[in-house]
Amino acid sequence: MRSSRAIERRCADDVALRYLPAGQGPDFRSIAKFRRRHLDALAGLFVQTLQLATQMGLVRMGRVALDGTKLRANARKRKAMSYQRLVEREAVVAAEVDRLRELTDGMLADAEATDAAEAARFGADGREADLPGELARREVRLAKMRAAKQALEAEAAARARAHAEASERDRQARDADDGAGGGGAAAVDEAAVDEAAVAAAGERAAARATPKPTAQRNFTDPDAHIMKNADGAFIEAYNGQAVVDETAQIIVAADVTTCASDCPSLTAMLDQAQHNTGVAPGQAPVDAGYCSEGNLAAAADRLAEHGTEVLMATGRLKHGDVPATPRGRIAKNATRKQRMARKLRTKPGRAAYARRKAIVEPVFGQIATCQDGKRLLLRGLAGARGEWLLTCAGRNLRQLFHPRRPRHRVDSDSGRLTAPTSNRPSASTPDRRHLRTRRGVLYGQPDDRSRRRTGRRQPYGDVLLVDSDTVWTGDTLSELIKPFADPRIGGVTTRQRVLDPQRHFLTRWADWLENSRVKYSMPAQSVLGHVGCLPGRTIAFRRQIVVKAMDEFMHGRFLGVFLEISDDRTLTNLALKQGYRTVYQ
Repeated sequence: MRSSRAIERRCADDVALRYLPAGQGPDFRSIAKFRRRHLDALAGLFVQTLQLATQMGLVRMGRVALDGTKLRANARKRKAMSYQRLVEREAVVAAEVDRLRELTDGMLADAEATDAAEAARFGADGREADLPGELARREVRLAKMRAAKQALEAEAAARARAHAEASERDRQARDADDGAGGGGAAAVDEAAVDEAAVAAAGERAAARATPKPTAQRNFTDPDAHIMKNADGAFIEAYNGQAVVDETAQIIVAADVTTCASDCPSLTAMLDQAQHNTGVAPGQAPVDAGYCSEGNLAAAADRLAEHGTEVLMATGRLKHGDVPATPRGRIAKNATRKQRMARKLRTKPGRAAYARRKAIVEPVFGQIATCQDGKRLLLRGLAGARGEWLLTCAGRNLRQLFHPRRPRHRVDSDSGRLTAPTSNRPSASTPDRRHLRTRRGVLYGQPDDRSRRRTGRRQPYGDVLLVDSDTVWTGDTLSELIKPFADPRIGGVTTRQRVLDPQRHFLTRWADWLENSRVKYSMPAQSVLGHVGCLPGRTIAFRRQIVVKAMDEFMHGRFLGVFLEISDDRTLTNLALKQGYRTVYQ
């Protein structure tokens, strides 16, 4: 939930979120302004969640996986324009602006003459006419087009300058090596580099640089770039990077770049993961998108310096293809790429690399599905980076505090990560219903008793049983739980009617019976705290009642026959048997 309007709605509708602002539901504008103003501080929550996960023993840095995913920018692809199109349209729009200016000057001259005549006649002061809206729109469009063109030219000049300076330094190094008689001097001393010549070469290259005709820039989000996503479509996007730890799939490093390729991010992301956790990972499998000669050399240096083994795929295999296991010794003249490819063809290499997709790919899938985190709301590189870090922080918090996740701890003697003994019932004492937990309330969908015996989870909060064909009004839940303020209350039901009773005479009759019951008999029984049967379409019970009566409820028999029906009456009797009151709300 990242939309400010959605947060505003939930602060009014959701009991848990209403509690957080103490009933003071903020306006969505205030939420949006707060997020923009404190985006850097909110992005810092990512490091705090990582530290918390480390203290809980959920981050071990034994094996991490690095991957990138395309984050759809908040910009339309149709709002981008190539450099060639900018040059063509700039001349057209400039001509239109000149034509409209001439027209406007004529209109202003006519208006001035008319005002002078009226002033001479009536003695009133004239007022200058406003520019036509059409001219104003074209002037704004022309200014945006010129700014985009200048930005593309500046990017091309910067790339040309950097390439020319590097080439000049390499040329000076070769000349110095030749002058030394080929004695093996591979580089020039920093003091011997002619920086003036390097700068002059860069300036000459920048002056001649011209953007490619196909280079594009988006008017809505200039930092976004056209990238190809996993579906093969070209979209305006950013490249979101993440390093995920294997132990509990905690994200230990995250960043956003404007480069469609993953190659430039390898060293920076592994360095960030080591900086955030204070520990160098033991192993880091990455896919073929990071493979390059520079990254292979950096991987070898990282193994020697930090002990991190980078397993880098050197190419893509078709689904189902299994490479042959290499035999014999490695050739002495084998390149880094060939050595890496051979390592990944061995059985240990294949087994280690196979863990990559099981570590990082589920994280991206959960972010996309559960958080809608692959569609950005904020624009600009800074906004995209802050939003991605905040999304990753939320993902880590979900891993830390998910109610179904076992709470791990670090053993003080061995230092190993262990799971505490579960207090849930064993398979031999099954729970009666197949249940799911949401916001501390247990929801179930009653069905025949034999199907409910498949459940294995013990309730965590108060138990709420709801038929699958039941429709609630907006305040049903908040009204239903109010009687539990009295500790004597064990079970609560609410008024229930037949949906659309006019469709058949049987539904009209059933609705009359139900309406008579909730108007007369149940309110009278509720005064005494003894409603004999809480209707099962919607019931709420205290957790301790269900837990204490679970065995009797699950295995209850009458005349030797297992009870398959009348679940609501059975639960009501068990609550009354334990001394609780059952009421109608």
